[in-house]
Amino acid sequence: MKTHSFCPNCFQVGTFDGQLCNSCGYVHQQRDKYALAPGTRLNQRYLLGRVLGIGGFGITYLACDQANNKLCAVKEYFPRAWAIRDSMTNQLIPNSEGRNAVYEHGCQVFINEAKILQGLYYNPNVVNVQNFFYANSTAYIVMEYIQGETVSKYMKKLGHTIPLWMATKMLRQVGESLSQIHQNMLLHRDISPDNIMITPDGEFKLIDFGATRTYALSNPLSMSVLVKPGFAPIEQYSRNGRQGPWTDIYALAATYYFVVTGKKPPSAPDRQTGVKLVPLHKVNQNVSGTMSNAIQHGLRRNYAERPQTMADFLRETGIYDSANTNEATQGEKPCLKLQLKQGITVGKWYFPDHPMVIGRKDGNEVCDIYLNNSQISSKHCMVMYDKAGERFCVTNFSKNHTFVKSAILEQGQSAFLKPGEWFYMQTTQERFIFYVEVS
Repeated sequence: MKTHSFCPNCFQVGTFDGQLCNSCGYVHQQRDKYALAPGTRLNQRYLLGRVLGIGGFGITYLACDQANNKLCAVKEYFPRAWAIRDSMTNQLIPNSEGRNAVYEHGCQVFINEAKILQGLYYNPNVVNVQNFFYANSTAYIVMEYIQGETVSKYMKKLGHTIPLWMATKMLRQVGESLSQIHQNMLLHRDISPDNIMITPDGEFKLIDFGATRTYALSNPLSMSVLVKPGFAPIEQYSRNGRQGPWTDIYALAATYYFVVTGKKPPSAPDRQTGVKLVPLHKVNQNVSGTMSNAIQHGLRRNYAERPQTMADFLRETGIYDSANTNEATQGEKPCLKLQLKQGITVGKWYFPDHPMVIGRKDGNEVCDIYLNNSQISSKHCMVMYDKAGERFCVTNFSKNHTFVKSAILEQGQSAFLKPGEWFYMQTTQERFIFYVEVS
Protein backbone atom coordinates (compact mmCIF):
# COMPACT_ATOMS: atom_id res chain seq x y z
CA MET A 1 0.00 0.00 0.00
CA LYS A 2 1.37 3.41 -0.97
CA THR A 3 2.04 5.86 1.86
CA HIS A 4 -0.32 8.50 0.44
CA SER A 5 -3.27 6.12 -0.18
CA PHE A 6 -4.41 6.38 3.45
CA CYS A 7 -3.97 8.84 6.30
CA PRO A 8 -1.37 7.65 8.86
CA ASN A 9 -3.38 9.37 11.60
CA CYS A 10 -7.05 8.49 10.97
CA PHE A 11 -6.49 5.65 8.45
CA GLN A 12 -9.18 6.96 6.11
CA VAL A 13 -8.56 6.04 2.47
CA GLY A 14 -8.64 8.73 -0.19
CA THR A 15 -8.43 11.72 2.19
CA PHE A 16 -4.62 12.11 2.40
CA ASP A 17 -2.64 13.59 -0.49
CA GLY A 18 0.75 12.89 1.02
CA GLN A 19 0.87 16.22 2.85
CA LEU A 20 -2.57 16.94 4.38
CA CYS A 21 -5.59 14.86 5.39
CA ASN A 22 -8.90 16.46 4.45
CA SER A 23 -10.70 14.35 7.07
CA CYS A 24 -8.73 14.77 10.32
CA GLY A 25 -6.40 17.65 9.43
CA TYR A 26 -3.22 15.61 9.91
CA VAL A 27 -0.14 17.27 8.38
CA HIS A 28 2.66 15.08 7.05
CA GLN A 29 5.64 14.73 9.36
CA GLN A 30 9.07 13.67 8.18
CA ARG A 31 9.64 10.04 9.10
CA ASP A 32 12.32 9.20 11.63
CA LYS A 33 15.10 7.31 9.85
CA TYR A 34 14.84 4.45 12.34
CA ALA A 35 11.07 4.00 12.08
CA LEU A 36 9.09 1.67 9.85
CA ALA A 37 7.24 3.41 7.04
CA PRO A 38 3.50 4.12 7.28
CA GLY A 39 1.69 1.39 5.40
CA THR A 40 3.91 -1.37 6.78
CA ARG A 41 1.78 -4.37 7.78
CA LEU A 42 2.86 -6.53 10.72
CA ASN A 43 1.69 -10.01 11.63
CA GLN A 44 -0.67 -9.90 8.62
CA ARG A 45 -2.97 -7.76 10.77
CA TYR A 46 -1.58 -4.45 12.03
CA LEU A 47 -1.28 -1.56 9.56
CA LEU A 48 1.21 1.00 10.84
CA GLY A 49 0.58 4.74 10.71
CA ARG A 50 2.45 7.65 12.26
CA VAL A 51 5.05 7.39 15.03
CA LEU A 52 3.70 8.14 18.50
CA GLY A 53 7.02 8.11 20.35
CA ILE A 54 10.63 7.02 20.20
CA GLY A 55 12.79 5.98 23.15
CA GLY A 56 16.08 4.27 23.80
CA PHE A 57 14.51 0.81 23.81
CA GLY A 58 11.79 1.10 21.20
CA ILE A 59 9.50 2.89 18.80
CA THR A 60 5.72 3.19 19.29
CA TYR A 61 3.42 3.50 16.28
CA LEU A 62 -0.23 4.33 15.84
CA ALA A 63 -1.77 1.37 14.02
CA CYS A 64 -5.04 -0.02 12.74
CA ASP A 65 -5.95 -3.54 13.79
CA GLN A 66 -7.48 -4.77 10.54
CA ALA A 67 -9.08 -7.72 12.30
CA ASN A 68 -11.57 -5.37 13.98
CA ASN A 69 -10.82 -2.03 12.27
CA LYS A 70 -9.86 -0.39 15.60
CA LEU A 71 -6.95 1.89 16.41
CA CYS A 72 -4.18 0.55 18.63
CA ALA A 73 -0.57 1.33 19.52
CA VAL A 74 2.25 -1.01 18.48
CA LYS A 75 5.55 -0.90 20.38
CA GLU A 76 8.62 -2.26 18.59
CA TYR A 77 11.61 -3.55 20.54
CA PHE A 78 14.47 -1.53 19.07
CA PRO A 79 17.39 -0.88 21.46
CA ARG A 80 19.38 1.61 19.39
CA ALA A 81 22.55 1.00 21.37
CA TRP A 82 22.46 -2.68 20.48
CA ALA A 83 20.98 -2.98 16.98
CA ILE A 84 20.57 -1.42 13.54
CA ARG A 85 17.80 -1.84 10.95
CA ASP A 86 18.38 -3.28 7.49
CA SER A 87 16.58 -0.72 5.31
CA MET A 88 15.89 -3.30 2.61
CA THR A 89 14.29 -6.01 4.78
CA ASN A 90 13.25 -4.08 7.95
CA GLN A 91 15.10 -6.74 9.97
CA LEU A 92 16.93 -5.66 13.13
CA ILE A 93 20.53 -6.79 13.32
CA PRO A 94 22.53 -6.78 16.59
CA ASN A 95 25.66 -4.64 16.39
CA SER A 96 28.99 -5.22 18.12
CA GLU A 97 27.69 -3.60 21.31
CA GLY A 98 24.53 -5.68 21.39
CA ARG A 99 25.98 -9.01 20.34
CA ASN A 100 23.43 -11.74 19.76
CA ALA A 101 23.18 -12.91 23.38
CA VAL A 102 22.65 -9.42 24.85
CA TYR A 103 20.14 -8.37 22.17
CA GLU A 104 18.16 -11.60 22.43
CA HIS A 105 18.12 -11.43 26.22
CA GLY A 106 16.63 -7.93 26.04
CA CYS A 107 14.06 -9.09 23.50
CA GLN A 108 12.99 -11.93 25.77
CA VAL A 109 12.68 -9.55 28.72
CA PHE A 110 10.52 -7.28 26.51
CA ILE A 111 8.13 -10.15 25.72
CA ASN A 112 8.08 -11.46 29.30
CA GLU A 113 7.01 -8.03 30.49
CA ALA A 114 4.28 -7.95 27.83
CA LYS A 115 2.94 -11.25 29.16
CA ILE A 116 2.79 -9.89 32.71
CA LEU A 117 1.26 -6.58 31.66
CA GLN A 118 -1.34 -8.43 29.61
CA GLY A 119 -2.42 -10.00 32.88
CA LEU A 120 -3.22 -6.50 34.18
CA TYR A 121 -5.90 -5.96 31.54
CA TYR A 122 -8.54 -5.46 34.22
CA ASN A 123 -6.64 -2.53 35.76
CA PRO A 124 -8.33 0.58 34.30
CA ASN A 125 -5.34 2.82 35.04
CA VAL A 126 -2.68 0.84 33.17
CA VAL A 127 -2.40 0.83 29.39
CA ASN A 128 -3.94 -2.45 28.21
CA VAL A 129 -1.68 -4.96 26.39
CA GLN A 130 -3.73 -6.78 23.75
CA ASN A 131 -1.18 -8.92 21.90
CA PHE A 132 2.52 -9.57 21.29
CA PHE A 133 4.45 -11.33 18.53
CA TYR A 134 7.84 -11.71 16.85
CA ALA A 135 8.71 -10.30 13.42
CA ASN A 136 11.67 -8.63 11.67
CA SER A 137 14.07 -10.41 14.09
CA THR A 138 12.56 -8.43 16.95
CA ALA A 139 9.38 -8.32 19.05
CA TYR A 140 6.23 -6.20 19.10
CA ILE A 141 3.65 -5.38 21.77
CA VAL A 142 0.12 -4.30 20.79
CA MET A 143 -1.54 -1.94 23.26
CA GLU A 144 -4.74 0.05 23.46
CA TYR A 145 -4.53 3.49 21.91
CA ILE A 146 -5.40 6.00 24.63
CA GLN A 147 -7.26 9.15 23.66
CA GLY A 148 -6.22 12.15 25.73
CA GLU A 149 -3.00 13.92 26.57
CA THR A 150 -0.12 13.58 28.98
CA VAL A 151 -0.14 15.40 32.29
CA SER A 152 2.84 17.38 31.02
CA LYS A 153 0.98 18.61 27.91
CA TYR A 154 -2.16 19.26 29.95
CA MET A 155 -0.23 21.53 32.31
CA LYS A 156 1.42 23.38 29.44
CA LYS A 157 -1.99 24.00 27.91
CA LEU A 158 -3.38 25.28 31.20
CA GLY A 159 -0.32 27.39 31.84
CA HIS A 160 -0.36 26.51 35.54
CA THR A 161 -0.52 23.67 38.05
CA ILE A 162 -3.47 21.28 38.28
CA PRO A 163 -5.98 21.45 41.16
CA LEU A 164 -5.11 19.54 44.31
CA TRP A 165 -8.11 17.21 44.01
CA MET A 166 -6.98 16.21 40.52
CA ALA A 167 -3.37 15.73 41.61
CA THR A 168 -4.52 13.56 44.51
CA LYS A 169 -6.69 11.48 42.19
CA MET A 170 -3.65 10.98 39.95
CA LEU A 171 -1.52 9.95 42.92
CA ARG A 172 -4.07 7.38 44.06
CA GLN A 173 -4.83 5.86 40.65
CA VAL A 174 -1.22 5.66 39.48
CA GLY A 175 0.04 4.56 42.90
CA GLU A 176 -2.47 1.72 43.17
CA SER A 177 -1.57 0.57 39.65
CA LEU A 178 2.14 0.62 40.49
CA SER A 179 1.48 -1.40 43.63
CA GLN A 180 -0.04 -4.13 41.48
CA ILE A 181 2.83 -3.90 39.00
CA HIS A 182 5.37 -4.28 41.80
CA GLN A 183 3.59 -7.40 43.03
CA ASN A 184 4.36 -8.90 39.62
CA MET A 185 8.07 -8.23 40.12
CA LEU A 186 8.11 -5.31 37.68
CA LEU A 187 9.27 -1.72 38.01
CA HIS A 188 8.16 1.08 35.71
CA ARG A 189 11.33 3.15 36.28
CA ASP A 190 10.16 6.16 34.27
CA ILE A 191 7.29 7.73 36.20
CA SER A 192 6.91 11.39 35.21
CA PRO A 193 4.24 13.80 33.90
CA ASP A 194 5.24 12.65 30.39
CA ASN A 195 4.19 9.06 31.09
CA ILE A 196 0.81 9.62 32.73
CA MET A 197 -2.18 10.24 30.47
CA ILE A 198 -5.41 12.09 31.26
CA THR A 199 -8.30 10.58 29.33
CA PRO A 200 -11.24 12.69 28.09
CA ASP A 201 -13.35 11.44 31.04
CA GLY A 202 -10.77 12.61 33.59
CA GLU A 203 -9.14 9.28 34.44
CA PHE A 204 -5.38 8.72 34.66
CA LYS A 205 -3.51 5.97 32.84
CA LEU A 206 0.09 4.90 33.23
CA ILE A 207 1.83 4.53 29.87
CA ASP A 208 5.23 3.89 28.29
CA PHE A 209 6.62 0.77 29.87
CA GLY A 210 9.69 1.00 27.61
CA ALA A 211 11.91 1.52 30.66
CA THR A 212 10.26 -1.30 32.58
CA ARG A 213 12.60 -4.08 33.58
CA THR A 214 12.14 -7.18 35.70
CA TYR A 215 14.21 -6.35 38.72
CA ALA A 216 14.55 -10.01 39.64
CA LEU A 217 17.00 -10.45 36.75
CA SER A 218 20.70 -10.42 37.54
CA ASN A 219 21.92 -9.20 34.15
CA PRO A 220 23.13 -5.62 34.77
CA LEU A 221 22.24 -4.64 31.20
CA SER A 222 18.59 -5.27 32.02
CA MET A 223 18.86 -2.42 34.54
CA SER A 224 20.66 0.04 32.25
CA VAL A 225 20.71 3.66 33.28
CA LEU A 226 17.58 5.63 32.28
CA VAL A 227 17.00 8.92 34.06
CA LYS A 228 14.85 12.03 33.97
CA PRO A 229 16.48 14.71 36.13
CA GLY A 230 14.19 15.74 38.96
CA PHE A 231 12.13 12.55 38.79
CA ALA A 232 14.81 9.83 38.94
CA PRO A 233 16.38 8.87 42.31
CA ILE A 234 20.12 8.55 42.74
CA GLU A 235 20.13 4.75 42.37
CA GLN A 236 19.06 5.14 38.73
CA TYR A 237 22.26 7.01 37.93
CA SER A 238 24.35 3.87 38.42
CA ARG A 239 24.11 0.32 37.10
CA ASN A 240 25.03 -0.80 40.59
CA GLY A 241 22.23 1.22 42.20
CA ARG A 242 19.80 -0.83 44.27
CA GLN A 243 16.43 -0.46 42.53
CA GLY A 244 13.05 -1.62 43.78
CA PRO A 245 9.53 -0.32 44.48
CA TRP A 246 11.17 2.59 46.33
CA THR A 247 12.54 3.76 42.95
CA ASP A 248 9.04 4.25 41.53
CA ILE A 249 7.91 5.77 44.86
CA TYR A 250 10.55 8.50 44.50
CA ALA A 251 9.46 9.26 40.92
CA LEU A 252 5.75 9.33 41.81
CA ALA A 253 6.42 11.63 44.79
CA ALA A 254 8.47 13.91 42.49
CA THR A 255 5.66 13.91 39.93
CA TYR A 256 3.10 14.96 42.55
CA TYR A 257 5.51 17.67 43.78
CA PHE A 258 5.77 19.00 40.23
CA VAL A 259 2.07 18.99 39.30
CA VAL A 260 1.04 20.98 42.41
CA THR A 261 3.97 23.44 42.40
CA GLY A 262 5.07 23.70 38.76
CA LYS A 263 8.64 23.09 39.95
CA LYS A 264 10.70 19.93 39.59
CA PRO A 265 12.63 18.77 42.66
CA PRO A 266 16.40 19.28 42.30
CA SER A 267 18.07 16.44 40.43
CA ALA A 268 19.36 13.56 42.55
CA PRO A 269 23.06 14.33 41.81
CA ASP A 270 22.52 17.98 42.76
CA ARG A 271 20.91 16.90 46.02
CA GLN A 272 23.91 14.68 46.70
CA THR A 273 26.12 17.77 46.50
CA GLY A 274 24.01 19.71 48.99
CA VAL A 275 21.19 21.35 47.02
CA LYS A 276 18.19 21.40 49.35
CA LEU A 277 14.68 20.18 48.55
CA VAL A 278 12.15 22.80 49.67
CA PRO A 279 9.32 21.02 51.57
CA LEU A 280 6.15 20.80 49.52
CA HIS A 281 3.93 22.75 51.95
CA LYS A 282 6.32 25.71 51.77
CA VAL A 283 5.92 25.92 47.98
CA ASN A 284 2.16 25.28 47.94
CA GLN A 285 0.58 26.25 51.24
CA ASN A 286 -2.71 24.54 50.31
CA VAL A 287 -1.09 21.11 50.60
CA SER A 288 -1.78 19.41 53.92
CA GLY A 289 1.01 18.70 56.37
CA THR A 290 0.27 14.98 56.09
CA MET A 291 0.71 14.99 52.32
CA SER A 292 3.80 17.21 52.47
CA ASN A 293 5.48 14.90 54.99
CA ALA A 294 4.66 11.81 52.90
CA ILE A 295 6.10 13.39 49.74
CA GLN A 296 9.22 14.41 51.68
CA HIS A 297 9.57 10.81 52.91
CA GLY A 298 9.14 9.43 49.38
CA LEU A 299 11.86 11.79 48.15
CA ARG A 300 14.54 10.75 50.63
CA ARG A 301 17.91 10.47 48.91
CA ASN A 302 18.75 7.10 50.49
CA TYR A 303 16.42 4.41 49.16
CA ALA A 304 16.48 2.57 52.50
CA GLU A 305 14.95 5.61 54.21
CA ARG A 306 11.95 5.77 51.86
CA PRO A 307 8.74 3.72 52.21
CA GLN A 308 9.58 0.27 50.89
CA THR A 309 6.18 -0.48 49.34
CA MET A 310 3.75 1.64 47.38
CA ALA A 311 0.93 0.67 49.74
CA ASP A 312 2.87 2.08 52.71
CA PHE A 313 3.58 5.30 50.80
CA LEU A 314 -0.08 5.79 49.81
CA ARG A 315 -1.22 5.25 53.39
CA GLU A 316 1.23 7.93 54.56
CA THR A 317 -0.23 10.49 52.14
CA GLY A 318 -3.62 10.32 53.87
CA ILE A 319 -5.49 9.98 50.57
CA TYR A 320 -7.71 7.23 51.97
CA ASP A 321 -8.92 9.65 54.65
CA SER A 322 -9.37 12.57 52.24
CA ALA A 323 -12.92 13.75 51.73
CA ASN A 324 -12.69 13.93 47.96
CA THR A 325 -10.71 10.85 46.99
CA ASN A 326 -12.20 7.70 48.48
CA GLU A 327 -15.94 7.34 48.21
CA ALA A 328 -16.09 4.11 50.21
CA THR A 329 -15.23 5.78 53.51
CA GLN A 330 -16.97 9.12 53.21
CA GLY A 331 -19.86 8.93 55.66
CA GLU A 332 -22.34 11.83 55.45
CA LYS A 333 -20.55 14.48 53.38
CA PRO A 334 -21.70 16.99 50.75
CA CYS A 335 -20.85 16.08 47.18
CA LEU A 336 -21.56 16.83 43.52
CA LYS A 337 -22.53 14.07 41.07
CA LEU A 338 -22.22 14.80 37.35
CA GLN A 339 -24.55 13.16 34.85
CA LEU A 340 -24.80 13.61 31.11
CA LYS A 341 -28.13 14.12 29.37
CA GLN A 342 -28.33 10.40 28.69
CA GLY A 343 -28.41 9.74 32.45
CA ILE A 344 -24.86 8.40 32.60
CA THR A 345 -23.00 9.27 35.82
CA VAL A 346 -19.44 10.29 34.89
CA GLY A 347 -18.06 11.79 38.08
CA LYS A 348 -18.54 12.36 41.79
CA TRP A 349 -16.69 14.92 43.89
CA TYR A 350 -16.78 15.41 47.65
CA PHE A 351 -16.43 18.97 48.87
CA PRO A 352 -13.03 20.10 50.20
CA ASP A 353 -12.82 22.92 52.75
CA HIS A 354 -13.61 25.58 50.14
CA PRO A 355 -16.21 26.22 47.40
CA MET A 356 -15.79 24.21 44.20
CA VAL A 357 -15.31 26.08 40.92
CA ILE A 358 -16.43 24.52 37.63
CA GLY A 359 -14.97 25.66 34.32
CA ARG A 360 -13.67 24.76 30.87
CA LYS A 361 -10.91 22.19 30.64
CA ASP A 362 -8.69 24.35 28.39
CA GLY A 363 -9.48 27.65 30.08
CA ASN A 364 -7.05 29.89 31.97
CA GLU A 365 -8.77 29.71 35.34
CA VAL A 366 -7.85 27.32 38.16
CA CYS A 367 -10.93 25.17 38.74
CA ASP A 368 -11.80 22.20 40.88
CA ILE A 369 -13.84 20.49 38.14
CA TYR A 370 -12.99 20.84 34.45
CA LEU A 371 -15.44 20.19 31.59
CA ASN A 372 -14.16 19.57 28.08
CA ASN A 373 -16.46 21.80 26.01
CA SER A 374 -15.75 25.14 24.32
CA GLN A 375 -19.15 26.56 25.36
CA ILE A 376 -18.33 26.18 29.04
CA SER A 377 -16.67 29.35 30.35
CA SER A 378 -13.18 29.30 31.82
CA LYS A 379 -14.77 29.97 35.21
CA HIS A 380 -18.40 29.03 34.72
CA CYS A 381 -19.88 28.73 38.18
CA MET A 382 -19.10 28.10 41.85
CA VAL A 383 -20.82 25.80 44.33
CA MET A 384 -20.55 25.93 48.11
CA TYR A 385 -22.21 24.00 50.93
CA ASP A 386 -23.92 25.92 53.74
CA LYS A 387 -23.56 23.48 56.60
CA ALA A 388 -25.63 25.54 59.03
CA GLY A 389 -28.53 25.82 56.59
CA GLU A 390 -28.01 22.31 55.18
CA ARG A 391 -28.24 23.69 51.66
CA PHE A 392 -26.04 24.40 48.64
CA CYS A 393 -25.42 27.75 46.97
CA VAL A 394 -24.74 27.96 43.22
CA THR A 395 -23.28 31.19 41.79
CA ASN A 396 -23.09 31.77 38.03
CA PHE A 397 -20.13 33.65 36.46
CA SER A 398 -20.85 32.92 32.79
CA LYS A 399 -22.67 34.80 30.02
CA ASN A 400 -23.80 31.35 28.87
CA HIS A 401 -25.81 30.97 32.09
CA THR A 402 -26.22 28.26 34.69
CA PHE A 403 -29.65 26.68 34.98
CA VAL A 404 -31.52 25.59 38.11
CA LYS A 405 -34.99 24.11 38.43
CA SER A 406 -36.82 27.41 38.81
CA ALA A 407 -34.54 29.97 37.15
CA ILE A 408 -31.87 30.89 34.62
CA LEU A 409 -28.96 32.42 36.50
CA GLU A 410 -27.40 35.52 34.94
CA GLN A 411 -23.83 36.62 35.69
CA GLY A 412 -23.40 37.17 39.42
CA GLN A 413 -26.74 35.59 40.37
CA SER A 414 -27.00 32.81 42.94
CA ALA A 415 -29.56 30.20 43.92
CA PHE A 416 -29.96 27.91 46.92
CA LEU A 417 -30.55 24.20 46.39
CA LYS A 418 -31.63 21.46 48.76
CA PRO A 419 -29.86 18.08 48.79
CA GLY A 420 -31.21 16.00 45.94
CA GLU A 421 -31.82 18.98 43.63
CA TRP A 422 -29.76 19.84 40.58
CA PHE A 423 -28.29 22.54 38.36
CA TYR A 424 -26.95 22.23 34.85
CA MET A 425 -24.97 23.84 32.03
CA GLN A 426 -26.33 23.53 28.49
CA THR A 427 -24.23 23.49 25.30
CA THR A 428 -25.21 22.64 21.73
CA GLN A 429 -23.65 19.20 22.14
CA GLU A 430 -24.35 18.24 25.73
CA ARG A 431 -26.13 18.99 28.99
CA PHE A 432 -23.95 18.71 32.10
CA ILE A 433 -26.26 18.01 35.06
CA PHE A 434 -24.86 18.28 38.59
CA TYR A 435 -26.85 16.79 41.46
CA VAL A 436 -26.09 18.19 44.91
CA GLU A 437 -26.13 15.50 47.57
CA VAL A 438 -25.18 14.70 51.13
CA SER A 439 -24.15 11.05 51.22
